Amino acid sequence: GLRGVSPEDSNPNPMSNIYQEWSLEQDRLLYENRKKSLPKLASMLGRGLRGVKTRMEKLTDVNSAAYERLFVGNRSNNNDLVDDDDPEQKGSRLTPVKEVLRRIRWDGTLLQNDFTVQYYDRVEESIDEATFDAPNNSVSGNEDLFVFAIPEHRIVSVKYKQQIVWDKDQRVDRVFGSMKGNGETIDVVIENYADWKKRKR
Repeated sequence: GLRGVSPEDSNPNPMSNIYQEWSLEQDRLLYENRKKSLPKLASMLGRGLRGVKTRMEKLTDVNSAAYERLFVGNRSNNNDLVDDDDPEQKGSRLTPVKEVLRRIRWDGTLLQNDFTVQYYDRVEESIDEATFDAPNNSVSGNEDLFVFAIPEHRIVSVKYKQQIVWDKDQRVDRVFGSMKGNGETIDVVIENYADWKKRKR
């Protein structure tokens, strides 16, 4: 049932949410409609203009809690035993690949065509590579991008240009910095990519 919903929540009063906490749903709505004008967003969300503007800044700031909640995901639904607020356990699990893919898809600061996904092809019994923005022409379902249509367990790794940023077997995640990503996040990878490439030679 709906917990903590008071009668005025269903009231279409334009400023009904002005002092309410931002819910994950509202964050999602705001982020997905971020191209719309501020007044439109404010009326859609029942918020003041300044509130919407401030929240948008938080959602696009990689270091904010709001950003982490939106992109690293609503883990409470996954019944994970990891307590995200416990610093000891932060990074003690590899960020699931679907969260990495979702981040690449929705984060406006990342260029999708800089990323490729390595996956296991059951028919060929080999590891194949697909560009992130490749259309889905072969896997049934409604997913328009191929990398989202591949079953998650068959994805082996994700690369930014030539550098591996997520690897299931190696437990590396340099997108959110979990496990052996050692806190290195994708913005740092991009910033240092030229140096990495020089060292790799």
